Amino acid sequence: MNYQIIYDNIIKKAKRELRTKGGNTYYEKHHIKPKCLGGDDTDDNLVLLTAREHFICHRLLYKLNPDNLKIISAFWGMCNQRKQERKKDYTPSSRAYQEAREAFSKAQREAKLGIKNPMFGKDGPMKNKHHTIETRKIMSMKKIGVQSPRKGKPGRRLTIDEKKHLSSIHIGKILSEETKKKMSKPKEKTMCPYCKLVGGVGSLKRYHFDNCSTYTGVKHKKPARQQLKAVTQ
Repeated sequence: MNYQIIYDNIIKKAKRELRTKGGNTYYEKHHIKPKCLGGDDTDDNLVLLTAREHFICHRLLYKLNPDNLKIISAFWGMCNQRKQERKKDYTPSSRAYQEAREAFSKAQREAKLGIKNPMFGKDGPMKNKHHTIETRKIMSMKKIGVQSPRKGKPGRRLTIDEKKHLSSIHIGKILSEETKKKMSKPKEKTMCPYCKLVGGVGSLKRYHFDNCSTYTGVKHKKPARQQLKAVTQ
Protein backbone atom coordinates (compact mmCIF):
# COMPACT_ATOMS: atom_id res chain seq x y z
CA MET A 1 0.00 0.00 0.00
CA ASN A 2 1.38 3.39 -1.00
CA TYR A 3 0.64 5.63 1.99
CA GLN A 4 2.12 8.70 0.30
CA ILE A 5 -0.37 8.51 -2.60
CA ILE A 6 -3.30 8.14 -0.19
CA TYR A 7 -2.05 11.11 1.83
CA ASP A 8 -1.55 13.28 -1.25
CA ASN A 9 -5.03 12.43 -2.59
CA ILE A 10 -6.69 13.55 0.68
CA ILE A 11 -4.78 16.83 0.59
CA LYS A 12 -5.55 17.45 -3.11
CA LYS A 13 -9.27 16.78 -2.58
CA ALA A 14 -9.37 19.25 0.33
CA LYS A 15 -7.48 21.89 -1.67
CA ARG A 16 -9.84 21.57 -4.67
CA GLU A 17 -12.91 22.18 -2.54
CA LEU A 18 -11.66 25.61 -1.36
CA ARG A 19 -12.91 24.92 2.15
CA THR A 20 -13.56 27.66 4.71
CA LYS A 21 -14.39 27.57 8.38
CA GLY A 22 -17.68 28.80 9.78
CA GLY A 23 -20.07 26.78 7.62
CA ASN A 24 -22.10 23.68 8.38
CA THR A 25 -19.06 21.40 8.08
CA TYR A 26 -16.50 21.24 10.85
CA TYR A 27 -12.88 21.60 9.72
CA GLU A 28 -9.49 21.45 11.42
CA LYS A 29 -6.30 23.12 10.23
CA HIS A 30 -3.56 20.72 9.21
CA HIS A 31 0.10 21.22 8.25
CA ILE A 32 0.65 19.37 4.97
CA LYS A 33 4.36 19.07 5.71
CA PRO A 34 4.76 18.83 9.50
CA LYS A 35 6.99 21.40 11.18
CA CYS A 36 9.23 18.63 12.53
CA LEU A 37 9.95 17.70 8.91
CA GLY A 38 10.71 21.25 7.83
CA GLY A 39 7.20 22.57 7.23
CA ASP A 40 6.05 26.13 8.03
CA ASP A 41 2.88 28.12 8.73
CA THR A 42 2.42 29.56 5.23
CA ASP A 43 -0.93 29.20 3.47
CA ASP A 44 0.59 26.83 0.92
CA ASN A 45 1.43 24.40 3.73
CA LEU A 46 -1.96 24.57 5.45
CA VAL A 47 -5.19 22.82 4.55
CA LEU A 48 -8.61 22.40 6.16
CA LEU A 49 -9.60 18.81 6.86
CA THR A 50 -12.58 17.17 8.48
CA ALA A 51 -11.87 15.62 11.88
CA ARG A 52 -11.88 12.14 10.33
CA GLU A 53 -9.56 13.18 7.49
CA HIS A 54 -7.26 14.84 10.01
CA PHE A 55 -6.99 11.64 12.02
CA ILE A 56 -6.35 9.55 8.90
CA CYS A 57 -3.63 11.95 7.72
CA HIS A 58 -1.79 11.75 11.04
CA ARG A 59 -1.96 7.98 10.91
CA LEU A 60 -0.56 8.04 7.36
CA LEU A 61 2.22 10.40 8.45
CA TYR A 62 3.13 7.88 11.15
CA LYS A 63 3.18 5.10 8.55
CA LEU A 64 5.54 7.21 6.45
CA ASN A 65 7.74 8.26 9.41
CA PRO A 66 7.57 5.39 11.92
CA ASP A 67 10.70 6.51 13.82
CA ASN A 68 9.89 10.20 14.27
CA LEU A 69 8.91 10.84 17.91
CA LYS A 70 6.98 14.06 17.16
CA ILE A 71 5.00 12.41 14.37
CA ILE A 72 4.21 9.49 16.68
CA SER A 73 3.21 11.87 19.48
CA ALA A 74 0.82 13.70 17.16
CA PHE A 75 -0.78 10.41 16.08
CA TRP A 76 -1.11 9.31 19.72
CA GLY A 77 -2.58 12.72 20.60
CA MET A 78 -5.25 12.34 17.90
CA CYS A 79 -6.35 9.11 19.60
CA ASN A 80 -6.72 10.82 22.98
CA GLN A 81 -8.56 14.05 22.26
CA ARG A 82 -11.45 14.54 24.65
CA LYS A 83 -14.89 14.52 23.03
CA GLN A 84 -15.57 18.12 23.98
CA GLU A 85 -12.42 19.19 22.11
CA ARG A 86 -13.41 17.67 18.75
CA LYS A 87 -16.47 16.99 16.70
CA LYS A 88 -17.56 13.41 17.08
CA ASP A 89 -17.55 12.52 13.40
CA TYR A 90 -14.93 9.81 13.86
CA THR A 91 -13.88 7.35 16.56
CA PRO A 92 -10.39 5.79 16.48
CA SER A 93 -10.62 2.04 15.99
CA SER A 94 -9.17 -0.27 18.61
CA ARG A 95 -6.52 -1.34 16.09
CA ALA A 96 -5.46 2.28 15.44
CA TYR A 97 -5.44 3.03 19.17
CA GLN A 98 -3.24 0.00 19.90
CA GLU A 99 -0.91 0.91 17.03
CA ALA A 100 -0.53 4.49 18.31
CA ARG A 101 -0.09 3.45 21.95
CA GLU A 102 2.58 0.85 21.24
CA ALA A 103 4.47 3.17 18.87
CA PHE A 104 4.39 6.04 21.38
CA SER A 105 5.55 3.82 24.26
CA LYS A 106 8.42 2.38 22.21
CA ALA A 107 9.50 5.82 20.94
CA GLN A 108 9.53 7.29 24.45
CA ARG A 109 11.55 4.36 25.76
CA GLU A 110 14.14 4.64 23.01
CA ALA A 111 14.31 8.43 23.36
CA LYS A 112 15.59 8.05 26.93
CA LEU A 113 18.24 5.39 26.42
CA GLY A 114 21.92 6.07 27.08
CA ILE A 115 23.15 9.60 26.48
CA LYS A 116 19.63 10.64 25.44
CA ASN A 117 18.53 10.28 29.06
CA PRO A 118 18.72 13.65 30.89
CA MET A 119 20.18 11.84 33.94
CA PHE A 120 22.90 10.05 31.95
CA GLY A 121 26.26 10.44 33.70
CA LYS A 122 24.71 12.40 36.58
CA ASP A 123 24.43 11.40 40.21
CA GLY A 124 21.03 10.94 41.78
CA PRO A 125 19.80 13.69 44.11
CA MET A 126 20.22 11.44 47.19
CA LYS A 127 23.67 10.06 46.40
CA ASN A 128 25.91 10.13 49.52
CA LYS A 129 23.01 11.68 51.46
CA HIS A 130 20.99 10.11 54.27
CA HIS A 131 17.77 11.03 56.01
CA THR A 132 18.13 12.04 59.65
CA ILE A 133 16.63 9.86 62.38
CA GLU A 134 13.90 12.48 62.90
CA THR A 135 13.00 12.43 59.20
CA ARG A 136 12.90 8.63 59.19
CA LYS A 137 10.55 8.65 62.17
CA ILE A 138 8.22 11.11 60.42
CA MET A 139 8.24 9.05 57.21
CA SER A 140 7.57 5.88 59.19
CA MET A 141 4.70 7.39 61.19
CA LYS A 142 2.99 8.58 57.99
CA LYS A 143 2.91 4.99 56.72
CA ILE A 144 1.28 3.54 59.83
CA GLY A 145 -2.18 2.26 58.94
CA VAL A 146 -1.70 2.97 55.23
CA GLN A 147 -2.27 -0.13 53.14
CA SER A 148 0.14 -0.79 50.31
CA PRO A 149 -1.51 -0.46 46.87
CA ARG A 150 0.21 -3.73 45.92
CA LYS A 151 -1.17 -5.70 48.88
CA GLY A 152 -2.89 -8.87 47.73
CA LYS A 153 -1.87 -8.30 44.13
CA PRO A 154 0.51 -10.65 42.30
CA GLY A 155 3.79 -9.31 41.03
CA ARG A 156 4.20 -8.57 37.35
CA ARG A 157 5.42 -11.56 35.40
CA LEU A 158 8.33 -11.04 33.07
CA THR A 159 7.67 -11.53 29.39
CA ILE A 160 9.65 -14.10 27.40
CA ASP A 161 11.64 -11.31 25.75
CA GLU A 162 12.50 -9.79 29.13
CA LYS A 163 13.64 -13.16 30.45
CA LYS A 164 15.82 -13.70 27.39
CA HIS A 165 17.32 -10.23 27.78
CA LEU A 166 18.15 -10.80 31.46
CA SER A 167 19.59 -14.20 30.62
CA SER A 168 21.79 -12.83 27.83
CA ILE A 169 23.31 -9.98 29.88
CA HIS A 170 26.00 -12.14 31.52
CA ILE A 171 26.56 -14.65 28.72
CA GLY A 172 30.24 -14.64 27.77
CA LYS A 173 31.12 -12.26 30.60
CA ILE A 174 34.55 -13.06 32.01
CA LEU A 175 34.94 -12.61 35.76
CA SER A 176 38.28 -11.73 37.32
CA GLU A 177 39.81 -14.04 39.90
CA GLU A 178 39.31 -11.36 42.54
CA THR A 179 35.59 -11.19 41.73
CA LYS A 180 35.30 -14.99 41.88
CA LYS A 181 36.91 -15.03 45.32
CA LYS A 182 34.52 -12.36 46.57
CA MET A 183 31.52 -14.30 45.25
CA SER A 184 32.70 -17.55 46.81
CA LYS A 185 33.05 -16.06 50.30
CA PRO A 186 30.07 -16.46 52.65
CA LYS A 187 28.17 -13.26 53.29
CA GLU A 188 29.28 -11.35 56.33
CA LYS A 189 26.85 -11.34 59.24
CA THR A 190 26.51 -9.10 62.24
CA MET A 191 24.34 -8.64 65.34
CA CYS A 192 22.16 -5.73 66.38
CA PRO A 193 23.36 -4.58 69.83
CA TYR A 194 19.81 -3.68 70.91
CA CYS A 195 17.55 -6.58 69.91
CA LYS A 196 20.32 -9.18 69.40
CA LEU A 197 19.13 -10.02 65.90
CA VAL A 198 21.68 -11.66 63.58
CA GLY A 199 21.62 -11.17 59.84
CA GLY A 200 23.30 -9.74 56.77
CA VAL A 201 25.26 -6.53 57.29
CA GLY A 202 23.28 -4.56 54.72
CA SER A 203 19.89 -5.58 56.11
CA LEU A 204 20.76 -4.92 59.71
CA LYS A 205 22.36 -1.57 59.01
CA ARG A 206 19.15 -0.46 57.34
CA TYR A 207 16.63 -1.69 59.90
CA HIS A 208 18.63 -2.05 63.10
CA PHE A 209 21.47 -0.50 65.08
CA ASP A 210 20.46 3.19 65.40
CA ASN A 211 17.21 2.41 63.51
CA CYS A 212 16.25 -0.56 65.69
CA SER A 213 12.73 -0.37 67.14
CA THR A 214 14.13 -1.43 70.53
CA TYR A 215 16.35 1.67 70.45
CA THR A 216 14.12 4.22 68.67
CA GLY A 217 10.66 2.91 69.52
CA VAL A 218 9.70 3.00 65.80
CA LYS A 219 8.95 -0.34 64.16
CA HIS A 220 10.20 -0.86 60.62
CA LYS A 221 8.50 -3.24 58.25
CA LYS A 222 11.07 -5.72 56.99
CA PRO A 223 10.87 -7.07 53.43
CA ALA A 224 9.78 -10.71 53.24
CA ARG A 225 12.93 -11.58 51.29
CA GLN A 226 15.15 -10.87 54.29
CA GLN A 227 15.92 -14.02 56.21
CA LEU A 228 16.97 -12.84 59.65
CA LYS A 229 17.47 -15.17 62.56
CA ALA A 230 16.91 -14.06 66.15
CA VAL A 231 19.55 -15.19 68.61
CA THR A 232 18.92 -14.93 72.30
CA GLN A 233 21.74 -14.53 74.75
